[in-house]
Amino acid sequence: MVEALEDQVVGPAGRWLVLVLGAVAFVLLVACVNVGILQLARSASRVAEFATREALGASRAGLATGLLLEGVILGVLSAASGLLLARFGLDVCRSNLPPGLTRTSTIAIDARVLVTGAGAALVSGLVFGSAPAWLAARSDLLGVMKGARLVIGDRRRDRWLRAFLALDAAFVCTLLVATTLMVTSFVLVSTADLGFERQNVMMVNYGRSLNGVAEVDRPAAAAALRADLLNRVTSLPGVVAAAISIDGAGPLSGASVRYGLTVPGTAATDDDTFEGAIVTPDYFRVMGMRLVSGRLLQPSDGADAPHVMLLNDVAARRLFPTGDALGQVVTFRGPTTVVGVLHGVHDPEADVRPAMFIPADQEPPHVVPGRDLLHGVLLVRTREDPRRLSAAVRDAVRAVAGSEPGSPRFLDDLFRRATVTRRFNAGVMSIFGVIAIGIGAIGVYGTMAFFVAQRVRAIGLRMAIGAPPARVMRSVLGEAMTRVCAGIGAGLVGAWACSRALASFVFGIGPSDPRVYAGVAALLTVVGLAGAYLPARRAARLDPIAALREP
Repeated sequence: MVEALEDQVVGPAGRWLVLVLGAVAFVLLVACVNVGILQLARSASRVAEFATREALGASRAGLATGLLLEGVILGVLSAASGLLLARFGLDVCRSNLPPGLTRTSTIAIDARVLVTGAGAALVSGLVFGSAPAWLAARSDLLGVMKGARLVIGDRRRDRWLRAFLALDAAFVCTLLVATTLMVTSFVLVSTADLGFERQNVMMVNYGRSLNGVAEVDRPAAAAALRADLLNRVTSLPGVVAAAISIDGAGPLSGASVRYGLTVPGTAATDDDTFEGAIVTPDYFRVMGMRLVSGRLLQPSDGADAPHVMLLNDVAARRLFPTGDALGQVVTFRGPTTVVGVLHGVHDPEADVRPAMFIPADQEPPHVVPGRDLLHGVLLVRTREDPRRLSAAVRDAVRAVAGSEPGSPRFLDDLFRRATVTRRFNAGVMSIFGVIAIGIGAIGVYGTMAFFVAQRVRAIGLRMAIGAPPARVMRSVLGEAMTRVCAGIGAGLVGAWACSRALASFVFGIGPSDPRVYAGVAALLTVVGLAGAYLPARRAARLDPIAALREP
Protein backbone atom coordinates (compact mmCIF):
# COMPACT_ATOMS: atom_id res chain seq x y z
CA MET A 1 0.00 0.00 0.00
CA VAL A 2 1.34 3.41 -0.96
CA GLU A 3 1.11 6.03 1.78
CA ALA A 4 2.08 9.69 1.58
CA LEU A 5 5.04 10.73 3.75
CA GLU A 6 2.99 13.62 5.16
CA ASP A 7 0.29 11.20 6.32
CA GLN A 8 2.92 9.00 7.94
CA VAL A 9 4.54 11.92 9.78
CA VAL A 10 1.47 13.93 10.76
CA GLY A 11 -0.96 11.04 11.17
CA PRO A 12 -4.69 11.46 11.75
CA ALA A 13 -4.07 14.53 13.93
CA GLY A 14 -3.37 16.58 10.78
CA ARG A 15 -6.99 16.89 9.70
CA TRP A 16 -8.02 17.81 13.23
CA LEU A 17 -5.49 20.63 13.29
CA VAL A 18 -6.94 21.90 10.01
CA LEU A 19 -10.32 22.06 11.73
CA VAL A 20 -8.82 24.00 14.64
CA LEU A 21 -7.14 26.37 12.18
CA GLY A 22 -10.53 26.98 10.56
CA ALA A 23 -12.04 27.74 13.97
CA VAL A 24 -9.23 30.21 14.64
CA ALA A 25 -9.99 31.92 11.34
CA PHE A 26 -13.67 32.27 12.24
CA VAL A 27 -12.85 33.75 15.66
CA LEU A 28 -10.51 36.19 13.91
CA LEU A 29 -13.29 37.19 11.51
CA VAL A 30 -15.76 37.70 14.36
CA ALA A 31 -13.25 39.86 16.22
CA CYS A 32 -12.43 41.86 13.09
CA VAL A 33 -16.11 42.49 12.34
CA ASN A 34 -16.56 43.78 15.88
CA VAL A 35 -13.56 46.05 15.46
CA GLY A 36 -15.15 47.31 12.24
CA ILE A 37 -18.35 48.08 14.15
CA LEU A 38 -16.41 49.99 16.81
CA GLN A 39 -14.46 51.87 14.16
CA LEU A 40 -17.66 52.90 12.41
CA ALA A 41 -19.21 54.05 15.68
CA ARG A 42 -16.06 55.96 16.60
CA SER A 43 -15.87 57.64 13.20
CA ALA A 44 -19.48 58.87 13.65
CA SER A 45 -18.48 60.70 16.82
CA ARG A 46 -15.57 62.33 14.96
CA VAL A 47 -17.55 63.83 12.09
CA ALA A 48 -17.13 67.34 13.49
CA GLU A 49 -13.38 66.75 13.85
CA PHE A 50 -13.14 65.58 10.23
CA ALA A 51 -15.13 68.60 9.07
CA THR A 52 -12.81 70.97 10.93
CA ARG A 53 -9.72 69.29 9.51
CA GLU A 54 -11.16 69.50 5.99
CA ALA A 55 -11.96 73.16 6.50
CA LEU A 56 -8.35 73.72 7.51
CA GLY A 57 -7.12 72.17 4.26
CA ALA A 58 -7.01 68.43 4.81
CA SER A 59 -8.01 66.36 1.79
CA ARG A 60 -10.60 63.59 1.80
CA ALA A 61 -7.89 61.13 0.75
CA GLY A 62 -5.75 62.22 3.67
CA LEU A 63 -8.60 61.69 6.12
CA ALA A 64 -9.30 58.23 4.69
CA THR A 65 -5.61 57.31 4.80
CA GLY A 66 -5.45 58.36 8.44
CA LEU A 67 -8.37 56.11 9.32
CA LEU A 68 -6.80 53.22 7.44
CA LEU A 69 -3.54 53.81 9.27
CA GLU A 70 -5.37 53.80 12.60
CA GLY A 71 -6.90 50.43 11.74
CA VAL A 72 -3.49 49.01 10.80
CA ILE A 73 -1.88 50.32 14.00
CA LEU A 74 -4.70 48.83 16.05
CA GLY A 75 -4.23 45.48 14.31
CA VAL A 76 -0.45 45.50 14.79
CA LEU A 77 -0.77 46.36 18.49
CA SER A 78 -3.32 43.59 18.92
CA ALA A 79 -1.07 41.10 17.11
CA ALA A 80 1.87 42.08 19.33
CA SER A 81 -0.26 41.56 22.44
CA GLY A 82 -1.47 38.22 21.11
CA LEU A 83 2.07 37.05 20.37
CA LEU A 84 3.15 38.07 23.86
CA LEU A 85 0.33 36.03 25.40
CA ALA A 86 1.14 33.13 23.06
CA ARG A 87 4.71 33.13 24.32
CA PHE A 88 3.55 32.45 27.87
CA GLY A 89 0.89 29.94 26.79
CA LEU A 90 3.09 27.98 24.40
CA ASP A 91 4.19 25.37 26.94
CA VAL A 92 0.60 24.79 28.07
CA CYS A 93 -0.58 24.33 24.49
CA ARG A 94 2.30 22.00 23.62
CA SER A 95 1.64 19.77 26.62
CA ASN A 96 -2.03 19.40 25.67
CA LEU A 97 -1.55 18.56 22.01
CA PRO A 98 -2.98 15.18 21.00
CA PRO A 99 -0.55 12.26 20.68
CA GLY A 100 0.42 11.24 17.19
CA LEU A 101 1.90 14.60 16.31
CA THR A 102 5.60 14.38 15.68
CA ARG A 103 8.23 16.97 16.58
CA THR A 104 6.02 18.80 19.06
CA SER A 105 9.15 19.84 20.95
CA THR A 106 10.16 21.98 17.98
CA ILE A 107 6.97 24.07 18.09
CA ALA A 108 8.04 27.64 18.80
CA ILE A 109 7.24 31.24 17.97
CA ASP A 110 9.70 31.66 15.14
CA ALA A 111 10.02 33.96 12.14
CA ARG A 112 7.19 32.19 10.28
CA VAL A 113 4.79 32.76 13.18
CA LEU A 114 5.82 36.40 13.46
CA VAL A 115 5.36 37.00 9.75
CA THR A 116 1.98 35.25 9.76
CA GLY A 117 0.80 37.26 12.75
CA ALA A 118 2.02 40.53 11.27
CA GLY A 119 0.41 39.71 7.93
CA ALA A 120 -2.92 38.85 9.55
CA ALA A 121 -2.81 42.08 11.54
CA LEU A 122 -2.02 44.14 8.44
CA VAL A 123 -4.75 42.56 6.32
CA SER A 124 -7.32 42.80 9.12
CA GLY A 125 -6.52 46.45 9.74
CA LEU A 126 -6.76 47.33 6.05
CA VAL A 127 -9.95 45.36 5.34
CA PHE A 128 -11.95 46.35 8.39
CA GLY A 129 -10.60 49.87 8.54
CA SER A 130 -11.64 50.55 4.95
CA ALA A 131 -15.34 51.05 5.75
CA PRO A 132 -14.81 54.05 8.09
CA ALA A 133 -12.25 55.46 5.67
CA TRP A 134 -14.61 55.11 2.71
CA LEU A 135 -17.46 56.74 4.61
CA ALA A 136 -15.26 59.60 5.77
CA ALA A 137 -14.27 60.24 2.17
CA ARG A 138 -17.93 60.42 1.06
CA SER A 139 -19.59 62.22 4.00
CA ASP A 140 -20.94 65.77 3.76
CA LEU A 141 -18.42 67.22 6.17
CA LEU A 142 -18.98 70.83 5.12
CA GLY A 143 -22.67 70.40 5.85
CA VAL A 144 -21.73 69.54 9.41
CA MET A 145 -19.66 72.72 9.69
CA LYS A 146 -22.67 74.71 8.48
CA GLY A 147 -24.83 73.27 11.26
CA ALA A 148 -26.63 70.44 9.46
CA ARG A 149 -27.38 67.67 11.97
CA LEU A 150 -26.35 64.15 11.10
CA VAL A 151 -29.25 61.83 11.89
CA ILE A 152 -27.91 58.46 13.15
CA GLY A 153 -24.65 58.85 11.37
CA ASP A 154 -26.11 58.82 7.84
CA ARG A 155 -27.70 56.10 5.76
CA ARG A 156 -24.46 54.69 4.45
CA ARG A 157 -23.02 54.21 7.94
CA ASP A 158 -26.33 52.76 9.06
CA ARG A 159 -26.23 50.18 6.25
CA TRP A 160 -22.63 49.26 7.04
CA LEU A 161 -23.41 48.77 10.71
CA ARG A 162 -26.41 46.59 9.96
CA ALA A 163 -24.36 44.56 7.49
CA PHE A 164 -21.54 44.11 10.02
CA LEU A 165 -24.02 43.06 12.70
CA ALA A 166 -25.53 40.42 10.41
CA LEU A 167 -22.06 39.27 9.33
CA ASP A 168 -21.01 38.99 12.96
CA ALA A 169 -23.98 36.75 13.75
CA ALA A 170 -23.33 34.64 10.63
CA PHE A 171 -19.71 33.90 11.54
CA VAL A 172 -20.61 33.09 15.14
CA CYS A 173 -23.44 30.82 13.99
CA THR A 174 -21.26 28.84 11.57
CA LEU A 175 -18.53 28.35 14.16
CA LEU A 176 -21.05 27.39 16.84
CA VAL A 177 -22.63 24.71 14.63
CA ALA A 178 -19.22 23.12 14.11
CA THR A 179 -18.47 23.42 17.83
CA THR A 180 -21.78 21.81 18.80
CA LEU A 181 -21.16 18.93 16.40
CA MET A 182 -17.67 18.34 17.82
CA VAL A 183 -18.81 18.47 21.45
CA THR A 184 -21.84 16.26 20.75
CA SER A 185 -19.62 13.73 18.96
CA PHE A 186 -17.23 13.62 21.90
CA VAL A 187 -20.10 13.10 24.34
CA LEU A 188 -21.48 10.30 22.18
CA VAL A 189 -18.06 8.64 21.95
CA SER A 190 -17.53 8.95 25.70
CA THR A 191 -20.92 7.47 26.56
CA ALA A 192 -21.14 4.86 23.81
CA ASP A 193 -21.76 1.26 24.83
CA LEU A 194 -18.50 -0.50 23.95
CA GLY A 195 -19.72 -3.85 25.24
CA PHE A 196 -17.43 -3.88 28.28
CA GLU A 197 -16.83 -1.92 31.48
CA ARG A 198 -13.60 0.02 31.42
CA GLN A 199 -13.57 1.36 34.99
CA ASN A 200 -11.35 -0.22 37.68
CA VAL A 201 -9.50 -2.63 35.37
CA MET A 202 -5.71 -3.01 35.41
CA MET A 203 -3.49 -4.97 33.01
CA VAL A 204 0.05 -6.18 33.72
CA ASN A 205 2.28 -8.07 31.28
CA TYR A 206 4.27 -10.94 32.70
CA GLY A 207 6.84 -13.45 31.46
CA ARG A 208 8.46 -16.59 32.85
CA SER A 209 11.45 -18.48 31.49
CA LEU A 210 10.90 -22.12 30.51
CA ASN A 211 14.59 -22.90 30.21
CA GLY A 212 15.15 -26.42 31.42
CA VAL A 213 11.48 -27.41 31.14
CA ALA A 214 10.91 -30.28 28.76
CA GLU A 215 8.59 -29.73 25.83
CA VAL A 216 6.14 -32.32 27.08
CA ASP A 217 5.95 -30.67 30.49
CA ARG A 218 5.39 -27.13 29.31
CA PRO A 219 1.55 -27.21 29.09
CA ALA A 220 1.36 -28.35 32.72
CA ALA A 221 3.93 -25.70 33.75
CA ALA A 222 1.94 -22.97 31.98
CA ALA A 223 -1.32 -24.10 33.63
CA ALA A 224 0.34 -24.19 37.05
CA LEU A 225 1.74 -20.70 36.53
CA ARG A 226 -1.69 -19.32 35.60
CA ALA A 227 -3.40 -21.00 38.55
CA ASP A 228 -0.76 -19.84 41.05
CA LEU A 229 -0.78 -16.29 39.72
CA LEU A 230 -4.58 -15.99 39.73
CA ASN A 231 -4.88 -17.47 43.22
CA ARG A 232 -2.29 -15.09 44.61
CA VAL A 233 -3.80 -11.99 42.96
CA THR A 234 -7.45 -12.77 43.80
CA SER A 235 -6.49 -13.15 47.46
CA LEU A 236 -5.41 -9.49 47.60
CA PRO A 237 -7.86 -7.19 49.45
CA GLY A 238 -9.90 -5.08 47.03
CA VAL A 239 -9.60 -7.46 44.06
CA VAL A 240 -12.95 -8.48 42.56
CA ALA A 241 -11.70 -10.88 39.89
CA ALA A 242 -8.58 -11.67 37.88
CA ALA A 243 -7.97 -13.37 34.56
CA ILE A 244 -5.24 -13.98 32.02
CA SER A 245 -5.18 -13.33 28.30
CA ILE A 246 -2.44 -15.38 26.69
CA ASP A 247 -2.06 -13.38 23.47
CA GLY A 248 -2.73 -9.95 24.98
CA ALA A 249 -5.51 -9.18 22.52
CA GLY A 250 -8.59 -7.31 23.68
CA PRO A 251 -10.41 -3.99 23.45
CA LEU A 252 -8.22 -0.88 23.76
CA SER A 253 -5.08 -3.06 23.89
CA GLY A 254 -3.93 -2.13 20.41
CA ALA A 255 -3.28 -5.82 19.74
CA SER A 256 -5.20 -7.95 17.29
CA VAL A 257 -4.57 -11.67 16.79
CA ARG A 258 -6.44 -13.52 14.07
CA TYR A 259 -7.13 -17.25 13.81
CA GLY A 260 -8.57 -19.41 11.08
CA LEU A 261 -12.03 -20.83 11.69
CA THR A 262 -14.30 -22.81 9.36
CA VAL A 263 -17.65 -24.55 9.49
CA PRO A 264 -17.51 -28.20 8.41
CA GLY A 265 -19.14 -28.74 5.04
CA THR A 266 -18.60 -25.16 3.83
CA ALA A 267 -15.95 -23.84 1.47
CA ALA A 268 -13.15 -21.82 3.05
CA THR A 269 -12.98 -18.11 2.14
CA ASP A 270 -10.80 -15.13 2.92
CA ASP A 271 -13.35 -14.13 5.60
CA ASP A 272 -12.69 -17.26 7.64
CA THR A 273 -10.17 -15.52 9.91
CA PHE A 274 -11.49 -14.07 13.14
CA GLU A 275 -10.01 -12.03 15.94
CA GLY A 276 -9.34 -14.37 18.83
CA ALA A 277 -8.43 -14.24 22.49
CA ILE A 278 -7.09 -17.15 24.54
CA VAL A 279 -8.32 -16.48 28.05
CA THR A 280 -9.04 -17.95 31.46
CA PRO A 281 -12.69 -18.33 32.57
CA ASP A 282 -12.96 -15.11 34.65
CA TYR A 283 -11.88 -12.95 31.71
CA PHE A 284 -15.47 -12.03 30.91
CA ARG A 285 -16.22 -11.08 34.50
CA VAL A 286 -13.13 -8.88 34.65
CA MET A 287 -14.04 -7.14 31.38
CA GLY A 288 -17.73 -6.87 32.22
CA MET A 289 -18.76 -8.51 28.95
CA ARG A 290 -22.38 -9.63 28.53
CA LEU A 291 -23.56 -13.11 27.59
CA VAL A 292 -26.25 -13.26 24.88
CA SER A 293 -26.95 -17.00 25.05
CA GLY A 294 -25.38 -20.22 26.25
CA ARG A 295 -22.71 -20.26 28.95
CA LEU A 296 -19.32 -18.75 29.67
CA LEU A 297 -16.05 -20.65 29.89
CA GLN A 298 -15.63 -22.74 33.02
CA PRO A 299 -12.66 -24.16 34.96
CA SER A 300 -13.76 -27.60 33.80
CA ASP A 301 -12.91 -26.66 30.20
CA GLY A 302 -9.43 -28.10 30.60
CA ALA A 303 -6.98 -29.84 28.33
CA ASP A 304 -8.71 -33.22 28.68
CA ALA A 305 -12.27 -31.85 28.21
CA PRO A 306 -14.01 -31.52 24.84
CA HIS A 307 -12.79 -28.44 23.02
CA VAL A 308 -15.16 -25.46 23.28
CA MET A 309 -15.21 -21.79 22.38
CA LEU A 310 -17.35 -18.66 22.61
CA LEU A 311 -18.28 -16.42 19.68
CA ASN A 312 -19.41 -12.84 19.71
CA ASP A 313 -22.76 -12.09 18.08
CA VAL A 314 -21.17 -10.75 14.89
CA ALA A 315 -19.13 -13.94 14.37
CA ALA A 316 -22.18 -16.09 15.17
CA ARG A 317 -24.27 -14.32 12.52
CA ARG A 318 -21.51 -14.60 9.95
CA LEU A 319 -20.93 -18.32 10.49
CA PHE A 320 -24.57 -19.31 11.03
CA PRO A 321 -26.75 -16.67 9.35
CA THR A 322 -29.82 -18.91 9.26
CA GLY A 323 -29.63 -20.68 12.62
CA ASP A 324 -28.51 -20.68 16.24
CA ALA A 325 -24.78 -20.95 16.82
CA LEU A 326 -25.12 -22.73 20.17
CA GLY A 327 -24.06 -26.36 19.97
CA GLN A 328 -22.66 -26.01 16.48
CA VAL A 329 -19.32 -27.61 15.74
CA VAL A 330 -16.63 -25.58 13.99
CA THR A 331 -13.11 -26.46 12.96
CA PHE A 332 -10.39 -24.76 14.98
CA ARG A 333 -7.35 -26.98 15.37
CA GLY A 334 -9.87 -29.77 15.38
CA PRO A 335 -13.61 -30.03 16.07
CA THR A 336 -14.71 -27.37 18.58
CA THR A 337 -18.20 -26.79 19.99
CA VAL A 338 -19.70 -23.31 20.35
CA VAL A 339 -21.06 -23.15 23.93
CA GLY A 340 -21.90 -19.45 24.21
CA VAL A 341 -22.50 -16.22 22.31
CA LEU A 342 -21.32 -12.88 23.70
CA HIS A 343 -22.35 -9.32 23.03
CA GLY A 344 -19.65 -7.85 20.79
CA VAL A 345 -17.08 -5.39 22.11
CA HIS A 346 -15.26 -2.73 20.14
CA ASP A 347 -12.89 0.21 20.44
CA PRO A 348 -14.25 3.76 20.35
CA GLU A 349 -15.49 4.81 16.89
CA ALA A 350 -14.83 1.29 15.55
CA ASP A 351 -17.27 -1.37 14.44
CA VAL A 352 -17.66 -4.69 16.23
CA ARG A 353 -15.50 -7.27 14.47
CA PRO A 354 -16.18 -11.02 14.56
CA ALA A 355 -14.26 -12.61 17.40
CA MET A 356 -13.90 -15.90 19.24
CA PHE A 357 -12.67 -16.81 22.71
CA ILE A 358 -10.76 -20.02 23.49
CA PRO A 359 -10.00 -21.54 26.92
CA ALA A 360 -6.35 -21.08 27.85
CA ASP A 361 -6.07 -24.63 29.24
CA GLN A 362 -7.00 -26.06 25.83
CA GLU A 363 -4.23 -24.18 23.98
CA PRO A 364 -0.51 -24.99 23.85
CA PRO A 365 1.77 -22.57 25.75
CA HIS A 366 2.59 -19.36 23.91
CA VAL A 367 6.35 -18.90 24.08
CA VAL A 368 8.40 -16.01 22.72
CA PRO A 369 10.40 -17.53 19.83
CA GLY A 370 14.11 -17.90 20.55
CA ARG A 371 13.79 -16.95 24.21
CA ASP A 372 11.77 -19.79 25.77
CA LEU A 373 9.75 -17.11 27.57
CA LEU A 374 6.18 -17.90 28.57
CA HIS A 375 4.17 -14.67 28.36
CA GLY A 376 0.68 -13.31 28.91
CA VAL A 377 -1.34 -10.42 30.27
CA LEU A 378 -2.88 -10.38 33.75
CA LEU A 379 -6.18 -8.49 33.98
CA VAL A 380 -7.47 -7.42 37.39
CA ARG A 381 -10.81 -5.82 38.33
CA THR A 382 -10.81 -3.97 41.64
CA ARG A 383 -13.47 -2.42 43.85
CA GLU A 384 -11.74 0.96 43.92
CA ASP A 385 -9.07 2.76 41.93
CA PRO A 386 -6.74 -0.01 40.68
CA ARG A 387 -3.76 2.32 40.94
CA ARG A 388 -3.80 1.78 44.70
CA LEU A 389 -3.25 -1.95 44.17
CA SER A 390 -0.75 -1.74 41.32
CA ALA A 391 2.28 -2.22 43.57
CA ALA A 392 0.73 -5.25 45.34
CA VAL A 393 -0.27 -6.84 42.03
CA ARG A 394 3.18 -6.35 40.57
CA ASP A 395 4.73 -7.88 43.69
CA ALA A 396 2.47 -10.94 43.25
CA VAL A 397 3.45 -11.26 39.58
CA ARG A 398 7.13 -10.91 40.46
CA ALA A 399 6.87 -13.59 43.15
CA VAL A 400 5.15 -16.10 40.86
CA ALA A 401 6.81 -15.43 37.51
CA GLY A 402 10.27 -14.76 38.93
CA SER A 403 10.80 -11.82 36.58
CA GLU A 404 10.06 -8.12 36.51
CA PRO A 405 6.47 -7.48 35.35
CA GLY A 406 5.57 -4.76 32.88
CA SER A 407 4.25 -1.36 33.88
CA PRO A 408 0.56 -1.51 34.80
CA ARG A 409 -1.94 -0.20 32.28
CA PHE A 410 -5.48 0.88 33.09
CA LEU A 411 -8.45 0.52 30.77
CA ASP A 412 -9.83 3.95 31.58
CA ASP A 413 -6.44 5.48 30.72
CA LEU A 414 -6.35 3.54 27.46
CA PHE A 415 -9.84 4.82 26.66
CA ARG A 416 -8.81 8.40 27.33
CA ARG A 417 -5.77 7.89 25.13
CA ALA A 418 -7.95 6.48 22.35
CA THR A 419 -10.26 9.51 22.52
CA VAL A 420 -7.69 12.19 23.38
CA THR A 421 -7.69 13.77 19.92
CA ARG A 422 -11.47 14.14 19.91
CA ARG A 423 -11.38 15.41 23.50
CA PHE A 424 -8.69 17.94 22.62
CA ASN A 425 -10.58 19.29 19.64
CA ALA A 426 -13.91 19.36 21.45
CA GLY A 427 -12.25 21.37 24.21
CA VAL A 428 -10.54 23.78 21.82
CA MET A 429 -13.68 24.23 19.75
CA SER A 430 -15.67 24.87 22.94
CA ILE A 431 -13.24 27.59 23.98
CA PHE A 432 -13.45 29.22 20.56
CA GLY A 433 -17.24 28.91 20.57
CA VAL A 434 -17.55 30.62 23.95
CA ILE A 435 -15.16 33.37 22.85
CA ALA A 436 -17.14 33.89 19.64
CA ILE A 437 -20.44 34.07 21.54
CA GLY A 438 -18.97 36.61 23.94
CA ILE A 439 -17.57 38.75 21.14
CA GLY A 440 -20.84 38.49 19.23
CA ALA A 441 -22.85 39.61 22.26
CA ILE A 442 -20.51 42.57 22.71
CA GLY A 443 -20.97 43.43 19.04
CA VAL A 444 -24.75 43.44 19.36
CA TYR A 445 -24.57 45.52 22.51
CA GLY A 446 -22.14 48.04 21.01
CA THR A 447 -24.10 48.43 17.79
CA MET A 448 -27.44 48.95 19.51
CA ALA A 449 -25.93 51.26 22.12
CA PHE A 450 -24.60 53.38 19.26
CA PHE A 451 -27.98 53.38 17.52
CA VAL A 452 -29.74 54.51 20.70
CA ALA A 453 -27.14 57.21 21.35
CA GLN A 454 -27.58 58.57 17.83
CA ARG A 455 -31.39 58.51 18.06
CA VAL A 456 -31.91 60.12 21.44
CA ARG A 457 -33.86 63.08 20.04
CA ALA A 458 -35.92 60.90 17.69
CA ILE A 459 -36.81 58.55 20.55
CA GLY A 460 -37.63 61.47 22.80
CA LEU A 461 -39.92 62.92 20.14
CA ARG A 462 -41.77 59.61 19.74
CA MET A 463 -42.27 59.33 23.49
CA ALA A 464 -43.37 62.98 23.72
CA ILE A 465 -46.18 62.41 21.23
CA GLY A 466 -47.45 59.33 23.08
CA ALA A 467 -45.29 56.27 22.27
CA PRO A 468 -45.19 54.08 25.41
CA PRO A 469 -41.78 52.88 26.72
CA ALA A 470 -42.69 49.27 25.96
CA ARG A 471 -43.16 50.10 22.27
CA VAL A 472 -39.83 51.93 22.16
CA MET A 473 -38.13 48.94 23.77
CA ARG A 474 -39.72 46.54 21.29
CA SER A 475 -38.63 48.80 18.43
CA VAL A 476 -34.98 48.73 19.51
CA LEU A 477 -35.07 44.97 20.14
CA GLY A 478 -36.75 44.42 16.77
CA GLU A 479 -34.06 46.48 15.04
CA ALA A 480 -31.36 44.31 16.60
CA MET A 481 -33.06 40.97 16.13
CA THR A 482 -33.87 41.61 12.47
CA ARG A 483 -30.16 41.79 11.69
CA VAL A 484 -29.17 39.07 14.13
CA CYS A 485 -31.76 36.67 12.71
CA ALA A 486 -30.64 37.47 9.18
CA GLY A 487 -27.08 36.64 10.22
CA ILE A 488 -28.20 33.44 11.93
CA GLY A 489 -29.98 32.36 8.76
CA ALA A 490 -26.89 33.06 6.67
CA GLY A 491 -24.71 31.23 9.21
CA LEU A 492 -26.95 28.16 9.17
CA VAL A 493 -26.78 28.08 5.38
CA GLY A 494 -23.00 28.40 5.55
CA ALA A 495 -22.77 25.61 8.11
CA TRP A 496 -24.96 23.39 5.96
CA ALA A 497 -22.74 24.12 2.96
CA CYS A 498 -19.72 23.00 5.03
CA SER A 499 -21.47 19.88 6.33
CA ARG A 500 -19.74 17.57 3.87
CA ALA A 501 -16.35 18.77 5.09
CA LEU A 502 -17.47 18.19 8.70
CA ALA A 503 -18.75 14.67 8.01
CA SER A 504 -15.37 13.05 8.68
CA PHE A 505 -15.11 14.72 12.10
CA VAL A 506 -18.45 13.74 13.63
CA PHE A 507 -19.51 10.52 15.30
CA GLY A 508 -23.01 9.26 16.04
CA ILE A 509 -24.68 12.35 14.60
CA GLY A 510 -25.21 13.71 11.11
CA PRO A 511 -23.37 16.92 10.15
CA SER A 512 -26.75 18.36 9.07
CA ASP A 513 -28.70 17.22 12.14
CA PRO A 514 -31.65 19.67 12.47
CA ARG A 515 -31.51 19.48 16.27
CA VAL A 516 -28.04 21.01 16.26
CA TYR A 517 -29.02 23.78 13.88
CA ALA A 518 -32.21 24.56 15.81
CA GLY A 519 -30.32 24.59 19.12
CA VAL A 520 -27.66 26.94 17.78
CA ALA A 521 -30.29 29.25 16.30
CA ALA A 522 -32.17 29.36 19.61
CA LEU A 523 -28.99 30.02 21.60
CA LEU A 524 -27.86 32.87 19.34
CA THR A 525 -31.34 34.37 19.42
CA VAL A 526 -31.13 34.48 23.21
CA VAL A 527 -27.59 35.93 23.02
CA GLY A 528 -28.80 38.60 20.58
CA LEU A 529 -31.69 39.54 22.85
CA ALA A 530 -29.35 39.69 25.83
CA GLY A 531 -26.92 41.93 23.95
CA ALA A 532 -29.68 44.31 22.82
CA TYR A 533 -31.59 44.37 26.10
CA LEU A 534 -29.56 47.03 27.94
CA PRO A 535 -29.59 49.55 25.05
CA ALA A 536 -33.32 48.89 24.58
CA ARG A 537 -34.02 49.43 28.26
CA ARG A 538 -32.00 52.64 28.20
CA ALA A 539 -34.05 53.87 25.24
CA ALA A 540 -37.31 53.01 27.04
CA ARG A 541 -36.21 54.97 30.14
CA LEU A 542 -35.30 58.18 28.32
CA ASP A 543 -36.83 61.37 29.64
CA PRO A 544 -38.62 62.88 26.59
CA ILE A 545 -38.00 66.49 27.71
CA ALA A 546 -34.31 65.90 28.39
CA ALA A 547 -33.96 63.98 25.12
CA LEU A 548 -35.49 66.82 23.08
CA ARG A 549 -33.04 69.27 24.64
CA GLU A 550 -30.08 67.18 23.46
CA PRO A 551 -27.81 69.32 21.25
